[in-house]
Amino acid sequence: MSRYLKDDQIRKALNDEMEAVRLSEEQMERVIKRAQHVPWWEIELRIPWSAAAAALLLIAAIPIAGWLHLDRFEGEPSVLAQREKGQDSLIAMGGGLYLESELLEGWNDSDD
Repeated sequence: MSRYLKDDQIRKALNDEMEAVRLSEEQMERVIKRAQHVPWWEIELRIPWSAAAAALLLIAAIPIAGWLHLDRFEGEPSVLAQREKGQDSLIAMGGGLYLESELLEGWNDSDD
Protein backbone atom coordinates (compact mmCIF):
# COMPACT_ATOMS: atom_id res chain seq x y z
CA MET A 1 0.00 0.00 0.00
CA SER A 2 2.83 2.38 0.79
CA ARG A 3 4.31 1.77 -2.65
CA TYR A 4 1.04 2.79 -4.31
CA LEU A 5 0.97 5.99 -2.31
CA LYS A 6 4.56 6.66 -3.25
CA ASP A 7 3.79 6.09 -7.00
CA ASP A 8 0.78 8.35 -6.72
CA GLN A 9 2.87 11.05 -5.05
CA ILE A 10 5.52 10.79 -7.79
CA ARG A 11 2.83 11.03 -10.51
CA LYS A 12 1.30 14.11 -8.84
CA ALA A 13 4.73 15.75 -8.50
CA LEU A 14 5.48 15.11 -12.18
CA ASN A 15 2.09 16.50 -13.25
CA ASP A 16 2.67 19.63 -11.16
CA GLU A 17 6.14 20.08 -12.64
CA MET A 18 4.96 19.58 -16.26
CA GLU A 19 1.99 21.96 -15.89
CA ALA A 20 4.04 24.89 -17.19
CA VAL A 21 5.17 22.89 -20.23
CA ARG A 22 1.72 21.80 -21.43
CA LEU A 23 0.57 23.13 -24.80
CA SER A 24 -2.62 25.09 -25.31
CA GLU A 25 -5.28 23.86 -27.74
CA GLU A 26 -4.09 26.32 -30.39
CA GLN A 27 -0.48 25.19 -30.04
CA MET A 28 -1.54 21.53 -30.27
CA GLU A 29 -3.43 22.19 -33.51
CA ARG A 30 -0.42 23.98 -34.99
CA VAL A 31 1.88 21.08 -34.09
CA ILE A 32 -0.52 18.55 -35.60
CA LYS A 33 -0.80 20.56 -38.85
CA ARG A 34 2.99 20.74 -39.16
CA ALA A 35 3.33 17.03 -38.43
CA GLN A 36 0.86 16.17 -41.19
CA HIS A 37 2.88 18.07 -43.82
CA VAL A 38 5.91 15.86 -44.44
CA PRO A 39 8.33 16.68 -47.29
CA TRP A 40 8.64 14.00 -49.96
CA TRP A 41 12.23 13.15 -49.00
CA GLU A 42 11.22 12.28 -45.44
CA ILE A 43 8.44 9.88 -46.38
CA GLU A 44 9.00 6.32 -45.22
CA LEU A 45 9.11 3.83 -48.07
CA ARG A 46 7.59 0.41 -47.65
CA ILE A 47 9.07 -2.11 -50.05
CA PRO A 48 7.30 -5.48 -50.27
CA TRP A 49 9.44 -8.49 -49.34
CA SER A 50 8.82 -10.12 -52.71
CA ALA A 51 10.13 -7.08 -54.60
CA ALA A 52 13.18 -6.81 -52.33
CA ALA A 53 13.92 -10.53 -52.70
CA ALA A 54 13.60 -10.31 -56.51
CA ALA A 55 15.96 -7.32 -56.63
CA LEU A 56 18.56 -9.06 -54.44
CA LEU A 57 18.30 -12.21 -56.54
CA LEU A 58 18.87 -10.21 -59.72
CA ILE A 59 21.83 -8.37 -58.20
CA ALA A 60 23.40 -11.70 -57.20
CA ALA A 61 22.58 -13.47 -60.48
CA ILE A 62 24.25 -10.99 -62.83
CA PRO A 63 27.85 -11.48 -61.56
CA ILE A 64 27.32 -15.24 -61.24
CA ALA A 65 26.09 -15.46 -64.84
CA GLY A 66 29.09 -13.44 -66.01
CA TRP A 67 31.46 -15.67 -64.07
CA LEU A 68 29.93 -18.81 -65.58
CA HIS A 69 30.34 -17.47 -69.13
CA LEU A 70 33.92 -16.21 -68.83
CA ASP A 71 35.24 -19.00 -71.03
CA ARG A 72 33.18 -17.71 -73.97
CA PHE A 73 34.96 -14.36 -74.08
CA GLU A 74 37.82 -14.20 -76.53
CA GLY A 75 40.78 -11.91 -76.40
CA GLU A 76 44.52 -11.84 -76.15
CA PRO A 77 45.86 -14.41 -73.75
CA SER A 78 47.31 -12.88 -70.64
CA VAL A 79 51.01 -12.90 -69.91
CA LEU A 80 50.55 -15.67 -67.37
CA ALA A 81 48.49 -17.74 -69.81
CA GLN A 82 51.27 -17.43 -72.41
CA ARG A 83 53.79 -18.54 -69.82
CA GLU A 84 51.70 -21.58 -68.91
CA LYS A 85 51.50 -22.58 -72.56
CA GLY A 86 55.27 -22.32 -72.83
CA GLN A 87 55.14 -19.70 -75.55
CA ASP A 88 57.37 -17.20 -73.86
CA SER A 89 59.12 -16.70 -70.56
CA LEU A 90 58.77 -13.82 -68.14
CA ILE A 91 61.72 -11.67 -67.16
CA ALA A 92 61.63 -9.45 -64.10
CA MET A 93 63.69 -6.35 -64.63
CA GLY A 94 63.55 -2.84 -63.21
CA GLY A 95 60.52 -3.58 -61.07
CA GLY A 96 58.42 -4.86 -63.97
CA LEU A 97 57.62 -8.12 -65.76
CA TYR A 98 58.47 -8.39 -69.44
CA LEU A 99 58.12 -11.10 -72.05
CA GLU A 100 61.43 -12.40 -73.33
CA SER A 101 60.31 -11.99 -76.95
CA GLU A 102 59.57 -8.29 -76.39
CA LEU A 103 63.01 -7.68 -74.90
CA LEU A 104 64.83 -9.56 -77.66
CA GLU A 105 62.89 -7.86 -80.46
CA GLY A 106 65.37 -6.45 -82.94
CA TRP A 107 68.43 -8.07 -81.28
CA ASN A 108 68.06 -11.51 -82.78
CA ASP A 109 68.05 -10.18 -86.33
CA SER A 110 71.32 -10.45 -88.14
CA ASP A 111 72.97 -7.25 -89.34
CA ASP A 112 73.48 -7.97 -93.03
